[in-house]
Amino acid sequence: MTSVSRYTKAQKALEEENRVHRKSSPKRAKLRQPLFVASNFDNALARPLSPGLQYAAAIADFEELSERHIWDLPIESRSFLSQAQVDSIFRAKCEDQQCSFSFDRAQRFTQLMFERCQGEWCSLRQCGLGLQALRAVVDTFVDDRNITHLDLSGNTFGPEAGDHFARLLHQNKTIVVLRLQSINIGEGVCPMMNALKNNNHLTALDLSGIAGITRNTIWGTSAQSVAQMLLGNQVLSSINLAHCGLQRSASAITKACAQHIALTKLDLSGNKIKDDGCRAVGDLLSRGTCALLSLALEENQITCAGATILGDALKATDSAAASNLEQLHLGYNSIGSHGLSAIAAAVKDHPKLQLLSLTKNKLCNMGVDDDGYRIEDSSEGIAMLFTAVESSNSLAVIKMSSCGIAVLPSNVSYGKNRTNSLQRLEIAENPFQDAGGVILAEGISKNKSLTSLDCTQCGMSTAMTSLAQALAGHKNLLHLRINQGCWDVHGSGMVDALKQNSSVLSVDLGKDAMDSLRGALSRNKQMRVQRATPQLEEKQKELASEEKLLQETQEFIVDEIKSREKAVDLLKVTRERQKVYGQQMKDEIDALKAQNEAGQQEVERLQTQMNNAEEDFNNKNRELENERHRTIKKTETAATQKADFIAQLSKHAKQYPHLFPDGPPGGHSSPTTNTTGGNPNSGEALLNKTEVEYRMAVSATKEVRENCEMLQSTLADILQQIAALTGPPAPATATSPQKKK
Repeated sequence: MTSVSRYTKAQKALEEENRVHRKSSPKRAKLRQPLFVASNFDNALARPLSPGLQYAAAIADFEELSERHIWDLPIESRSFLSQAQVDSIFRAKCEDQQCSFSFDRAQRFTQLMFERCQGEWCSLRQCGLGLQALRAVVDTFVDDRNITHLDLSGNTFGPEAGDHFARLLHQNKTIVVLRLQSINIGEGVCPMMNALKNNNHLTALDLSGIAGITRNTIWGTSAQSVAQMLLGNQVLSSINLAHCGLQRSASAITKACAQHIALTKLDLSGNKIKDDGCRAVGDLLSRGTCALLSLALEENQITCAGATILGDALKATDSAAASNLEQLHLGYNSIGSHGLSAIAAAVKDHPKLQLLSLTKNKLCNMGVDDDGYRIEDSSEGIAMLFTAVESSNSLAVIKMSSCGIAVLPSNVSYGKNRTNSLQRLEIAENPFQDAGGVILAEGISKNKSLTSLDCTQCGMSTAMTSLAQALAGHKNLLHLRINQGCWDVHGSGMVDALKQNSSVLSVDLGKDAMDSLRGALSRNKQMRVQRATPQLEEKQKELASEEKLLQETQEFIVDEIKSREKAVDLLKVTRERQKVYGQQMKDEIDALKAQNEAGQQEVERLQTQMNNAEEDFNNKNRELENERHRTIKKTETAATQKADFIAQLSKHAKQYPHLFPDGPPGGHSSPTTNTTGGNPNSGEALLNKTEVEYRMAVSATKEVRENCEMLQSTLADILQQIAALTGPPAPATATSPQKKK
């Protein structure tokens, strides 16, 4: 699986969790946000973000990531471990524990491994693994391309484990989250940190301690190696060093964190850094280039001086570390009212701080002086804090349980009329009693955005009535903890008031309130049954009438379906008939088209014959005319020659009468008489022959004309037949005057 696909899968998982969170808390669903937007650091980094860093950007919180065990997640795919790999790890575990191989134990271990190593996760937390088992685990995962999250916390490996983890970090390119809580690594951190200098994939590292188990002691040389790693590695975004015994060594690590661009979460809780360590943390906040989102400094013996240093550092809005901080954990320290005032002044104008934890601090110290009079710190810090809540655009969660708060300020409105004001308030185990309870009830009634309230063990009695009235009409409250130890009449009213609030999802009233709650629920049930019975009867009647109407409608629909089915069948038959008739019509049209084409061909043939006959007739007529003209011309020539010949004979007869005793020739002879003994070449013979041929030509012409008229009559009949087949008759072709002539 590539880095891009892992990043896409993480985004989908984040969207699914947001959807489930919105569905479970529709009133006030606060979506998880990524650690940081990678594009904001493009200008700060000398190179593009590695795939591991991009993948970590989709994780909302390191604690959520590390506390999530694989057996609590749905199994999305089969385990990526083979049976041979599981057997090798189990045999190595047997060597560490110096026990013999058992088939039953091997089977249970195999089932455990397949359950805890699913998809991209592998959690071998507190499995009793030793150094030999660690070597087998590293051999298994060193070349693996599936695993991205590895948890080996709670296994006693010792300092020698550092070399094995160094080899894993050198060769594996897919692990982005590594959790190694309480593995007693000690000085073994050094080779591991050297390997992390060149690792561009790991984004979250947890070396914190678990209560009751040997912790990871990191100080001196080990702490210096961690600092050197942070100076060289620019990919690691979350590091947890809680309860590692850093003490003064924490300053070197904090200074290195100031130059670590990708760092978004730092946990130094339980290391006793005191006020001197707060100076280094203050430099980190005021001058650091990292976009720090979460800072945890709990159980570090910090006093008002250290809190003042942190408050002044948080005001440096031009610093990336201070301006981007979203969570600040300062619980279990010794911060007093003066230190709280410094923190409140910084919170007031901070643009992004969402969570402030001050649990188990001495915010209002109480005691007696030398004369036995009661003395207490001023509540000025508490007033300044809630005033800062009114001005803040981001602060949503405040944790102040067990802080010795005896007086609540009455001149603040706890986020009045602000849509983004306080949403979660934990103020349990503070002895402000009834006076503070009334003030708290008034503030809650004004703050409509509050979704979670914890005011357990605050010594309230009569104030429960005011608090109940405030909570009864609060429509956004989802979670409530209000166990007061003893429940009297006023406390019982709280249970009745909660019945009016339909938005509350979880309520913790303590053991003593169960009887009151049980009675209230019983009364509530009886009242609901009594109120609902008439409505149910009326509703039952309406349902009966609706059922009858539905039955009638169903019968009507069935009849309509049957009639429509019949209509469909009839339409099918009609369609088939139309298809057959259409095919018949198509065949008839094709036959008529064929007849039309044949008739047109016959017409064309007869037209061609008629044209040929007319052309022959015209040619013959022209030949006869030409021949007639030639004959007439010859006749005229012969007559002229004859007249000239007779004239010459007459002239000779007059000159030589003795040669013509019978008179001049041609004087008494007929024009048609052949005096030369019937010479066929004489003019009269030629004329007679020409007249005979002319008569024969006229007769032939008459015969041809009759034939043409007969052809025209036949053609007209054919045209009428064609018109009867195809349409209106075409106009007959008129005979040209030349043809008629």
